[in-house]
Amino acid sequence: MERLKSIFRGEPEKYPALTGIRACGAIAVFFDHFPLGEGFHPLINVMAFFYVLSGFLIVRLYYDKVKPDPGWLWNFFVRRFSRIYPVYFLLLTITIWLDPALRDLLRHPMSNPVLLIRNYTLTHALFHYVPDIILGLSWSLTVEETFYFLSPIFMLLAKRFNFIVSFLFASPCSYNYAS
Repeated sequence: MERLKSIFRGEPEKYPALTGIRACGAIAVFFDHFPLGEGFHPLINVMAFFYVLSGFLIVRLYYDKVKPDPGWLWNFFVRRFSRIYPVYFLLLTITIWLDPALRDLLRHPMSNPVLLIRNYTLTHALFHYVPDIILGLSWSLTVEETFYFLSPIFMLLAKRFNFIVSFLFASPCSYNYAS
């Protein structure tokens, strides 16, 4: 009953069970990046797990509120942007500044503008050229950013066509990750 009251008051929904699942996923990510030994692999595809969990939460929290209104879209994108970019910009800039091989990029940005543009816009992982990724694990932020950009479109299509069209568009993407 308390959960229904919080929904009607406009308070954000909370999913305590998902907090524990996210903690288990974070531990699996740790062991995926710092394996315990030869041949150890987590039982699940950790990144796919976080993408599904994030997708569920975004759709659950925004599906009823999504509108083809520029004001709503602007607010959605600003909120998503503010969760990723400030810390990413800071870490990327510090990394470039501290790495002697990259430091000249900040002093002379025209020496390699494509590298800077791809990394500062988080589009670097779209081009399948690994040396272009300055912060190695930030490729996952490109996937997250792309999802944030496309999710309002899929939610609007789902509302308009009762889920059918949005799942048709989403199916090839999910099939690609499953193989």
